[in-house]
Amino acid sequence: MTYDEFIAVVTAKTPTLEDYRRAVGFVESASIEDLWTALTTTGIHWIFVAVINKALQEKVAQANLDASRSNISQKIKSRSPGS
Repeated sequence: MTYDEFIAVVTAKTPTLEDYRRAVGFVESASIEDLWTALTTTGIHWIFVAVINKALQEKVAQANLDASRSNISQKIKSRSPGS
């Protein structure tokens, strides 16, 4: 599913269970930026607002954790022996 197809699904007036399945599949692989853009799109059905929000929260938290781990790793690597 493309981003444009995703937006068409999540802005539908009466989504189906198949729409939900397709949207959830897209959300799982979408970038933080795509999720944010989708979330700020006017007309998102309330069911999908919750799905997008949950995925966005999880992905942002994971990205923050990854950045912290990388920062710690870089600090450890940059220490000179005997410091």
